[in-house]
Amino acid sequence: FGSITPDNRILLLEGRPGCGKTTLTRKISKDWGEDTVLRFIKHLFLIPLRYFNKKAPINLNSILGHFQMTDLEDSIVETGGESVCFVFDGLDEYIERYSTEGNSWFGQVLRGEILPSSTIIVTSRPNASVKLRNVVHSRGEVLGFLEKQIDEYIVKSYPNSLQKVEELKTYLSSHLNIKHMCYVPFNLVMIIFIYNNCQKKS
Repeated sequence: FGSITPDNRILLLEGRPGCGKTTLTRKISKDWGEDTVLRFIKHLFLIPLRYFNKKAPINLNSILGHFQMTDLEDSIVETGGESVCFVFDGLDEYIERYSTEGNSWFGQVLRGEILPSSTIIVTSRPNASVKLRNVVHSRGEVLGFLEKQIDEYIVKSYPNSLQKVEELKTYLSSHLNIKHMCYVPFNLVMIIFIYNNCQKKS
C-alpha cells in the first residue's frame, strides 16, 4: 500500500468468489489499527456494501451513522476527506453499483468531485467492476492461496495429526481437479470439511 498517494488514491481489488477479498479488507483494517500500513490515515471505515442494500442511500452521513461517528462529518467535509480512508467491500453485492456513473454520492466520491483528498479501496468480483476501471488509479487482483499456503492451511487444520495431513495431501495429489480448486481459500475450507465427513462415515 506504499503506492497509495494523494495522486494515486483510489485502488480497485478484484478477485474471484471466495478468494479472500473480504479477509484482505479485514487484514488492512487490523494492520492499520496496529499502525503498520496507511500510517497517514487518521480514520479508516470498512464498509460492507451489501449492508446498504436495505438501508438509507450510501453517503457520508449514513456511513458515519453506521459507525456512530456523525460528529466527524463537518471536519471530514472541511478537509475534503484528507487522512480518511473508505474501504468499500463487495461492489458486486451492492445493488446500486452502477450509480458510480451518475450523480450519486458514491459516484461523486470515486470521481473526486467530493471529498477529493480521501483514500478509497474497493473490492469486487471482476464482472461487476468493469465500468469502475476507468475511474480508479490502480488495480490489483486477489489471487487466493499459493501452493505453499495450501499446505500450511492443511497443517493448521490437523495440528495433532501428521498422518491426516499426509493423507489429505496424498488424496489431493491424486485428484488434481480437486486440488486446483484449493487455490481459492473458501473452496479449501469446504474440501477439508467434506473430506473430514467422508472419513468419519468410512
